[in-house]
Amino acid sequence: MATISDALVRAGISAVLVCATLACISRAAPAQTRRNPRIPSIGSKNLLPNSSFELGADGWSSLGKPTAWGGDLCGLVGAIQAGDAFVGTHCLRIELAPGKTPVTHSDYTLAASKSVIQAAPLAANLGWIDVSVGQLYTLSAYMRADREDVPADLVFRFGGDVNSTFGSDTHTKRVSLSQEWARYSFSMTAEQPDVFVAVGPNLSDTPDASATVWIDAVQLEASPETAEASPAPTEYAPREPVEVGIDGGHYGNLFDVGESVGFSVYASNTTASSHTVEVQARLEDYFGELGPASLCCVKVPGKGRASAFLPLAAPGAGYYKAQVSWNAAGATHIRTIKMAVIDTYPWKDSPFGLNHFPTTAAACEQLKKAGVTWARDWSMKWESIEPRESTYDFTEIGRQVGRILDLGANLLPLLPPQPSSTWASEAPMGELTAVKRAAYAPAPEHRAQLNAFITATVERYKDRLDYWEFLNEPLWVPWYCLPTSAGYTVDTYLGLLKGASAAMKAADPTCHVIGGLSCMATSKLGEEFIQKGGLAHVDIYNLHPYPEGDAPESFIPSMQRILAVMDTYGGRKPIWATELSYWATDDKPWSPWAPPNPDHWAANRQQSSEREAADFNIREAVILLAHGVVKIFWHSGLEGELNNGSHDLENPLLDPEAIPQKFFAAQAALARLLGPAPSFAAALEKPETVSGHSTDDVHGYAFDTPSGAAMAVWAPGTLNDGRRSDEWTAPLGESPVYVTTRAMTALELSRACTLIRNADAWALEVPDCIVVQTIVGTPMLTEGQKPVQAGSESDR
Repeated sequence: MATISDALVRAGISAVLVCATLACISRAAPAQTRRNPRIPSIGSKNLLPNSSFELGADGWSSLGKPTAWGGDLCGLVGAIQAGDAFVGTHCLRIELAPGKTPVTHSDYTLAASKSVIQAAPLAANLGWIDVSVGQLYTLSAYMRADREDVPADLVFRFGGDVNSTFGSDTHTKRVSLSQEWARYSFSMTAEQPDVFVAVGPNLSDTPDASATVWIDAVQLEASPETAEASPAPTEYAPREPVEVGIDGGHYGNLFDVGESVGFSVYASNTTASSHTVEVQARLEDYFGELGPASLCCVKVPGKGRASAFLPLAAPGAGYYKAQVSWNAAGATHIRTIKMAVIDTYPWKDSPFGLNHFPTTAAACEQLKKAGVTWARDWSMKWESIEPRESTYDFTEIGRQVGRILDLGANLLPLLPPQPSSTWASEAPMGELTAVKRAAYAPAPEHRAQLNAFITATVERYKDRLDYWEFLNEPLWVPWYCLPTSAGYTVDTYLGLLKGASAAMKAADPTCHVIGGLSCMATSKLGEEFIQKGGLAHVDIYNLHPYPEGDAPESFIPSMQRILAVMDTYGGRKPIWATELSYWATDDKPWSPWAPPNPDHWAANRQQSSEREAADFNIREAVILLAHGVVKIFWHSGLEGELNNGSHDLENPLLDPEAIPQKFFAAQAALARLLGPAPSFAAALEKPETVSGHSTDDVHGYAFDTPSGAAMAVWAPGTLNDGRRSDEWTAPLGESPVYVTTRAMTALELSRACTLIRNADAWALEVPDCIVVQTIVGTPMLTEGQKPVQAGSESDR
């Protein structure tokens, strides 16, 4: 990937203007930012919601150890236990042991990939708490262990500057637990106005050890101004006398269309009187349309706890924001909970993958449900496998490969990502150490050494892996791989590719070699590669069709050009787009929002909304699949540490905590519609004009799929809302519409629909045998038609 300055220079903008542009961006970043998400202040003594876990896992997740460049635990480690609590009836139980202690993996680092035994999965509150800078605060918790002297931590983490290394404002106190409940505390003067806290076991010094720890009655409180540096905590109290929590019961709030869609509602009451809490929910869909309200009542006795089921009126597959509200003991609360309902993808293979799978198995499984079944993996770095010539160590690579295959996903390894190691590089050692990120970028001094490494790796994994991609983004990214600034050319790459391809085929004659320059679709370097006979050395040609701010339709002429060059020089090869994406998140990780610096890749490339990014990604995917592309790898699966959404900006599918974005629901619908190997048949047949209007901006592509014929159609310029004008007419706009049928082939489908012009917008007239669906897979409603609710109002 290139930096924003690289992109500006490639676009032909002068270096002076680049500097001026970056200076403006830098000045635009606010001096003081506030972290998101936020926990509203209600003036309570205890600043932590659900502090004794009576409301299930609501409001809690885990803070672990960062894994390589990015990635951490994702979700709460441990279980809410009923009974044996210190306060109330519930507590949190965290069990660590070989085979039970979570392990995270990351393939993305310029040195060795990493697997981390998460022996210190601290329970941490979700969201940032307002504190007063200079004020003393005390964190306390009751904890016990199943044996004596189990180490545990109490942690303050302050927000700090968004440009600083996340976690640098972390303060920890180590304590030793016994088998009896005891209260432990830690006091800190607030350094920043935002803080979250964490408590839990820390077996980092003995990661293979076993221990079980129970946590209860966690409290964060402001200490009196007259307090000493380490004041005793006051008597524990919950944040509110009547407290309500919401639990979707599904990881990342992801539901299948066959399930009852709703939330469990928990209420805890520390007053002597009983209370009845009415909880209401209303869903907002992908298009911003509001559905009918649903509600439940929770009757919670004095000094007790109760639960009920809140059904949600989801009309079918889609992305939803649930606006949940309630009044408890005179206090009004409103929460927005994001969720998705999808038709879970049933096949092992699919057209879709991800560059850098997430660090946790749970997040990976989340993506597989949306049809993202391929992982592009960067683990096979030359120096990490062969630190000295002819000395191989595949230990870490075995962990990285194994974790993907054990998930049932498909693996595409880069072999290697960069062409050299420090000991084999043709560049002088002084030049290698000067720029760390370019250390492995030069060509190897002796190509036979590279080919021997490739042979050894393919031979080791040929029984488990069939596809191998050679080098990432050579030549066109200035610093990463065979930089042109060092004099490397297409001929350099071709020379290395010939040897690498031959080595791969010699080790496994049936393997598939993927190569090219993994460059932008607009790049003429890729054209030069094809013209010089590069396709003779690959089975599959790779592209990285990043948009650089252009709409998806801009890829049509580029793909047509590439296919024409293939036709002229050796014939067509399948194309895999091994990196691409549009990005956006509607919930920014800090406010006021501005990119933290000009080098933050995804922060400087945010679309205006999640809907726009999702619409664009789906349209680009359909265009690519209709122009010779077989596999599409979104960039990327990176996930940040808890309460730090900076890395997650680069994840187009999931928000923090594996919560689906709008694109996730749209991706799931497209993958389910197309199946594992869609066959492009034809573009939408349309006249040049309709009612005097050119049809150039109307796009449609039809595919044969396992479920029949499917066609995606859209017309940029209008925001369509998922409703039909009448029984036969589907309005077109920015969000693609899917028309499907089992009664005809895709070629016949491309000719069966009629394009019409209504007022200032396009629409598609369809015959009776065709089903029309929205971009998220729900059948389009006719105006005035009411969605069917997913469940009835009832307590459970």
